[in-house]
Amino acid sequence: MKQLALKIQFDEVITFDTFYTTAENRELVSAIKAFSMKSSEEQLFLIWGSAGVGKTHLCHAICHYAGEHGLRAGYLDLRLLRKFGEAVLEGSDQLDILCWDHLESLFPPHQTEPWAEHLFEAFNRLRDNNTKLLVSAERPPQAMAIGLPDLASRLNWGLKYQLKPLSHSDQCNALIFLAEQRGMFLSNQVAEFIVRRIQRRMQDLRVVINRLDEASLSEQRKLTIPFVKACLSW
Repeated sequence: MKQLALKIQFDEVITFDTFYTTAENRELVSAIKAFSMKSSEEQLFLIWGSAGVGKTHLCHAICHYAGEHGLRAGYLDLRLLRKFGEAVLEGSDQLDILCWDHLESLFPPHQTEPWAEHLFEAFNRLRDNNTKLLVSAERPPQAMAIGLPDLASRLNWGLKYQLKPLSHSDQCNALIFLAEQRGMFLSNQVAEFIVRRIQRRMQDLRVVINRLDEASLSEQRKLTIPFVKACLSW
């Protein structure tokens, strides 16, 4: 899919198929897919949840999904505003759907930041051009020091869902799911052993699986507890 600019590129490898969806998050994932369709009249979707639960994955996944259905989609990490300024917001209204990731990075607690006015203007341009907007943040708008009431109000206009963190059993199942995607067999016992020793965020699970995948292929070994111990230096 042709991208309009580097700043709005998304990772086409990250899809809904590679996202481990728990029962608690199934409604959210279904709602995001429906939101991305041309037939949906919704223009704003906000997901929030703690760091590491998979919000960025879903941002990339919806871009991929929308592209498969004939929509022009783009992803923007809002942390780029701190580095490059409001210029990174330009041109986004040419898209059919846009993801703003890491909204909380622009509004840290107990600080006054200059970004609200720029986002407010960009938000209005997107709405005027019927560009759908998916926003992700670690906290809901009312829990952030946005500073501009008009922007805070607009961010509450659309659909809002919390992306729930994985339970212990979900983390084990997610590890097994990630292993299966790479053609590896990971037993419940080994998954339990790993989960008890890592931070348990989705990106941590992926890092571990990537390392085990490389080591397993290199040494032609099965994923046993002794092999995991040696591979991860535990």
